[in-house]
Amino acid sequence: MARGDKGTYNQQEQQSWANSNQAAQQGYANQQQSYGSAYGGYQGELANPGYTAAEQQAMTQATTGSLAGAFDAARQRLQNQAARTGNTAGENATEEQLARQQGQQNAQDMGTLQQQFGQARIQGQQNALQGLGGLYGSSTNATDAAISGGANLVGTQGRIAMQPGFWGSVLAGGLGTAGRLIGGSGRG
Repeated sequence: MARGDKGTYNQQEQQSWANSNQAAQQGYANQQQSYGSAYGGYQGELANPGYTAAEQQAMTQATTGSLAGAFDAARQRLQNQAARTGNTAGENATEEQLARQQGQQNAQDMGTLQQQFGQARIQGQQNALQGLGGLYGSSTNATDAAISGGANLVGTQGRIAMQPGFWGSVLAGGLGTAGRLIGGSGRG
């Protein structure tokens, strides 16, 4: 490679390095802008995964309300039957049984609801961590690519700089030939 070619190559390499650096900076700015809202959303989900307190309260009230309504209707039918027949025998025992069944059903439903709250919390945490991991991977991949591209350019430029120019190659070839001729004539 002629000396003039090395200068041109060096200029091209420097321009390529500047373009790579500019692309890395633009990529970083784009990431900050686009990932900023996603990052905030994932951080919020990680801090407060699952249902909000108001949602949990509403779900709890809906469950207990529907359960209470069903057992209250059963009690009302029992009382209406006793009033209609005039026979109240067994009414207290039946009401106690209904209350016991309502307590058992309420405990079972509340346990199921708490399990759902826990599963929603765990799922929210996992979703947030997976999302944050994806953002981290995307941003580090882009940064790694920009740094790697710049490092490759510098390495190529160094290898080119170490190669001798045309006259250096001619001189090295001539010295190598002369050394073989001298070395060969001393043997004979």
